[in-house]
Amino acid sequence: MLLLAGALGQRVKYPDRFCGVKGSTVTLPCSFTPLKSVVDNGREVLIEVVRVIWCKNHEFCHLTTPSVYDSESQNINTRYRYLGDKKGDCTLQITDLQNEDDATFRFRVEANDPRASFTDPAGVRVTVAAALGQCVNYPDSPVWAVKGSTITLPCSFTPLKSVNDNGREVLIEVVRVAWCQSPNMCRTGTPSVYDSESNNNDPRYRYLGDKKGDCTLQISDLQEEDNATFLFRVEANDYRASFTDISGVSVRLLGVLGQSVNYPDPVCAVKGSTITLPCSFTPLKSVNDNGREVLIEVVRVAWCQSPHMCRTGTPSVYDSESQNIYPHYRYLGDKKGDCTLQISDLQEEDGATFRFRVETNDPRATFTGQPGVRVTVVDGAQMKIRSSRDDGEFKRGESVTLNCSAAICTIHQLEVTWFRDGSALSESGPALHLGYLTAKDSGNYTCGLKRNNHTLSVPYSLHVEDEEEGTKAFDTLLAVRLLLFTLLTVLFVIVTSIIIKR
Repeated sequence: MLLLAGALGQRVKYPDRFCGVKGSTVTLPCSFTPLKSVVDNGREVLIEVVRVIWCKNHEFCHLTTPSVYDSESQNINTRYRYLGDKKGDCTLQITDLQNEDDATFRFRVEANDPRASFTDPAGVRVTVAAALGQCVNYPDSPVWAVKGSTITLPCSFTPLKSVNDNGREVLIEVVRVAWCQSPNMCRTGTPSVYDSESNNNDPRYRYLGDKKGDCTLQISDLQEEDNATFLFRVEANDYRASFTDISGVSVRLLGVLGQSVNYPDPVCAVKGSTITLPCSFTPLKSVNDNGREVLIEVVRVAWCQSPHMCRTGTPSVYDSESQNIYPHYRYLGDKKGDCTLQISDLQEEDGATFRFRVETNDPRATFTGQPGVRVTVVDGAQMKIRSSRDDGEFKRGESVTLNCSAAICTIHQLEVTWFRDGSALSESGPALHLGYLTAKDSGNYTCGLKRNNHTLSVPYSLHVEDEEEGTKAFDTLLAVRLLLFTLLTVLFVIVTSIIIKR
């Protein structure tokens, strides 16, 4: 069972990977935890779920994304039945399971406040099995590997033990196993990378399994043609027990040995802000051409969004050889080893995986770095003030730094507006430094994104003790001490007089 938290603690509890027979009905038990409330300028706003959605093979189920169920849509596919509600149950039932249901399904919650809307990206993987329920357990996709390296794809399968033939039980014997690349189905006579009944197997593909339940495949000296989806097939002495599991496992190449792109960790940012993606790459210095060393020169660099690979002629957000430059994206790198990209005024369409590509004077040194860097854009996130001091009480002459940040993710190069008692201050950076505090610095401080009024933070109360308060406090303390001294003196004199008279 996989359990992931959303941006503010929202959760979806998906079932484990599910294997169902084509034509059957499957139920995906699911539960979710929505937010109960959010704070808006110090006021609690109760959350109401207004829409729930299921989609497949999409990361967000957002906006115009095709969905299999949408509570607010009239175009309902009757094969998908929502058994849940808008309170915490997100169970989905799929009838007459088809090949197109072999996918990852994800659930989305939309609320009356955008801060409480979210899609849990984990999802549940549904595999559509052959007619009699055989399944293949492939490794998680994709499998990333470097060109020229060796990978092992662990795999297991469940063959049928017997079938019924007019009341007579026929024991099943597996007579052939094969691996092939999609869209082939590994049938006899079609191209395959491994065939147990063939003598013409490519030695780069080594079958480590058997015909009983292990279908592990090893691929050595990975090449460009291995950048594909691999499928496994079982053939038996009865055609009803023969099948190819079409879900497959995808292999993705990272480039040739020695080439690499160092991406930053996933970045979360608020809509309208600016982020910088620090990045470096290592190109090849030379390649060997029939015993002659050919020096490598980088002739083009590009950034693009997944699923593109940034090749020439495909959409890109930056291309060193293109005149169509988007000012929204600024390349801070070069063609030697720095591939840093800056994105300003972040928008929803920037919520994607970004990849970097290097093209050179020799195709063997040209590559797109995988897997890329994931950027998440959050809209309507309330900002939060963090102080360098735990309390808000200060004395004259002290200093404090207030930091404005999003409560749900780390923000880069943020442009904010600072307020004191509702009046805007001149500072625009995420850090507000107040040095040599005086009484006039006292007040309620708030901050928010310049382009989004809904992000205003909860007030931070700061109080600076002024000189008069300090003097009054000192005078009061002195008066109390003098009074106590006088009383003690009088008491001492009285006691002394009584003793002398005796």
